[in-house]
Amino acid sequence: MYWISNQNDSYISSLFGSFVDEQIYTNHRSGRSSTSFDENLLPVYQEILKRPEAKKLIIVHMIGAHPNYQLRYPEQFNRFSSDTSDVVETQLEQKNIGMLVQQQRNYYDNNILYEDWLLKRFFQSLQKNDHAERRSFVFVSDHGNEVGHEINFAGHSPNTQAGYQVPLVVWYDGIQDTGVNLDKQINTADLDTLMMELMGLHERNETSHSSLLCHNYLFKPSSSWPYWKPVPTS
Repeated sequence: MYWISNQNDSYISSLFGSFVDEQIYTNHRSGRSSTSFDENLLPVYQEILKRPEAKKLIIVHMIGAHPNYQLRYPEQFNRFSSDTSDVVETQLEQKNIGMLVQQQRNYYDNNILYEDWLLKRFFQSLQKNDHAERRSFVFVSDHGNEVGHEINFAGHSPNTQAGYQVPLVVWYDGIQDTGVNLDKQINTADLDTLMMELMGLHERNETSHSSLLCHNYLFKPSSSWPYWKPVPTS
């Protein structure tokens, strides 16, 4: 089991990295001022893929689209700016979203463009490594970001829906092409069950779980749902 990370975070590394056989960090500068690009993880990932273990789990921990967004991508991904006015920018102006937040939204879009490009490279590297008997690939974000769609703010947002809407990509050998589903609600807290299913693991006292891979998966919200709205007091 491998933990490769581009975040130099002592809390996360001690909490999660300590469970693996090998930890590798490509970023040695803590905080949001770091300029280490996530692509630095790719050669490490590719090298581990070639190792001859019969079974392996590689956990890739990126910085992703964290503020400061403009530090997260190379210059060639600087595609969006105030000069590339689009429909969303017009909508933000109509909602009186400030220019600073609009600028952050452009940085964020550049960041997402870069991460999408990099995610494709990680995925293709796994597909080219056809020595494994069975392969699977899961990508998910731990949280979303608000960039002016609901409030005049950019960054981590526990009080708006954007802070909880995250992408989830699942692929495994033999999967049917299901495309993109923007309507189905899922709970990423169910990912542990998904990962165990993909790896062929079973609990000793197995109970019934709602698998994300089932066509009839049903999203079951907790009592605190929706998380971004204040809990009413009695």
